[in-house]
Amino acid sequence: MLSRLANLLKNNLIFLSFVLLMLMFRSAVADWSSVPTGSMKPTILEGDRITVNKMAYDIRIPFTHISLYKRADPKRGDIIVFDSKVENIRLVKRVVGVPGDRISMRNNHLTINGHPLKYKLLRKTKRYFVLRESLQHINHKIRLTPRLEDGQTSFDELIVPP
Repeated sequence: MLSRLANLLKNNLIFLSFVLLMLMFRSAVADWSSVPTGSMKPTILEGDRITVNKMAYDIRIPFTHISLYKRADPKRGDIIVFDSKVENIRLVKRVVGVPGDRISMRNNHLTINGHPLKYKLLRKTKRYFVLRESLQHINHKIRLTPRLEDGQTSFDELIVPP
């Protein structure tokens, strides 16, 4: 009876250790995330699961946002995952500007530091356009839905803060 209890405790300890190590791994090394919106179509679709390298920019203490070592800053063209305090959800977005960049948009055409991005029409349907956007030598597909001017297809120049 005593040896059976010891085996049970040993097995539970192994299982609990595995769970703790897995949680630490997901907290500080790598994780996965579901894409909450369709704003990255057609590159990434709503509901897709993506792998997140949590050590891409810094090394952190597990279960915290305390950085032990900064490895890099996000670069133009990177796809990042972050928690939006405004929307209260995790978002997946492409970095288009880095600190100091001047960015504006007119009718869905992005301009960075006075240079408009290049677009090439790849496909047109009744509901949307698929374009290739050249983000300073980084090419990717974007999907645009034609709609009335609603304030979301244009914005005045802004400077990306530090």
